[in-house]
Amino acid sequence: MGRKWRGASAAVLPFLAAFVACSNDDSGAGGDGLLILDATSVTAIPAGAPLLDQDNLAFIPEELSVSAGSPVYIKNSEAAVHTVTVEGRNVSGAMRKDDMLAWIPPSAGTYQITCDYHPQMRAMITVK
Repeated sequence: MGRKWRGASAAVLPFLAAFVACSNDDSGAGGDGLLILDATSVTAIPAGAPLLDQDNLAFIPEELSVSAGSPVYIKNSEAAVHTVTVEGRNVSGAMRKDDMLAWIPPSAGTYQITCDYHPQMRAMITVK
C-alpha cells in the first residue's frame, strides 16, 4: 500500500468509527419503542409469584397474565442453555440450569417472549 492510501485511510478511520458508534442502536427499545430493561438475577422466587419456567425446550406456561408493576420470574429448569428475549431484545444473557431472574414489564400490554437458541420456544406475557 502506498503512502497516499495510508494517509487517506488514517483520515477516514475516525469518521468511520464515529458513524458506527452513532448508528449502533443499543437503546433497549422493543419493537413498539418501549424501553425494555434487562432482567435481574435472583436467588429465590417468592411463593405464588408469576413464574415462566424454561423446561423441555418450552416456556411453561405459554401464556401468563400479570399486574402492571409486578415482576415476572423466569427459571431455567433444564440442562439446555436458554435466553429470555422480549420483543426481540435479549434481557437475560445465557441462562444455565437453575439460573433464575426477575423481569419487570415496562407497561401494560402484550409481550412476545422467545429463546434465541430455540426458536420453537415462545410465550406471551399480558400485563394489565
